[in-house]
Amino acid sequence: MSPAYSALFSDAADFLAAIQELDSCRRIDDNQSPRAIAPVTSYKDTTAAYLVLLAEKNGSRLATLDRGILNKKWAQGIAFNPLEG
Repeated sequence: MSPAYSALFSDAADFLAAIQELDSCRRIDDNQSPRAIAPVTSYKDTTAAYLVLLAEKNGSRLATLDRGILNKKWAQGIAFNPLEG
């Protein structure tokens, strides 16, 4: 939570609870082994590689505008730019 929003932890918890009540909401399994993450060449790619892994393991895709991620071999077929047709 960013201090810029001046929200409390309880606000975030209430929001999460409301989202989980939506019929379209589904939780993903984020209990992945760090060893399953694709080998990365920079520490800056660690989070992106983990998000790609989560999407792949849960039958989803990762929407991103980050060209750096989109051009990575380990993100091909999983990461996509939602603004490109």
